[in-house]
Amino acid sequence: MRRHEVAIYDDLDSEQDVLTKLEEPEVRVLSYIAGGKRVRVRLDLTEQHAKEMDDMLAPYLKAGTEVDSDDVPRAVRHGGGRRMGSYNSGLKAWADEQGRSSDYTTPSGGFWPKKQLRDDYAKFLEKAAGGK
Repeated sequence: MRRHEVAIYDDLDSEQDVLTKLEEPEVRVLSYIAGGKRVRVRLDLTEQHAKEMDDMLAPYLKAGTEVDSDDVPRAVRHGGGRRMGSYNSGLKAWADEQGRSSDYTTPSGGFWPKKQLRDDYAKFLEKAAGGK
């Protein structure tokens, strides 16, 4: 009789040529967009490495807005271009109607919408689409 076993090792340790076998791995799946390219990664980690990663990412996750993949503007999902311009144009027009131009204008006159403005605009879009 043959018996095959699957062993799972900590991915971070494995990068350092150290094999830390995991009996019960802490699994993390990350999905993000960098440079217009979608990256999705699964990590099998020790409890310690998972905690270190969670602690390191905590301020970023707190500052961000939780979204479903359907909530991410199409242009962001596919790397920008003209569609991102229409999202920004819509956000600017809506903010102007609300008297909130200062929520997206930088001191130098550039465009950088504040998190609360983006969150409020997302709620507006959801409501306009017949959502909650």
